[in-house]
Amino acid sequence: MIGNLFDNAVESCKKITDTKNRYINFQVKPFNHMLSMTIENSSDGIHSIDKNGKLQSSKTVTQNESMYHGLGLRRVEEIIENHNGFIDIIPEKDFFQITILIPL
Repeated sequence: MIGNLFDNAVESCKKITDTKNRYINFQVKPFNHMLSMTIENSSDGIHSIDKNGKLQSSKTVTQNESMYHGLGLRRVEEIIENHNGFIDIIPEKDFFQITILIPL
């Protein structure tokens, strides 16, 4: 799960042309009997959101790629849900932030 979040953050940062504006902040700490995890990264602000308000992958699948390409964030959401956790996704113009709370 953490690896997927970092992969997404790195991929997003690569889209920022001015390298001085690239960043990834990651924080893990206990919070009210839960594990709190936040990852924030720079973003180009281009986010695709479906009619239900869910983020859609901006990745295109080629014949050589897995059918699971671009499904990482959905998988993270499933993991959090299966552990009775909470995930908050904030896609903004200059940054993208995910906050996760999982009961300990």
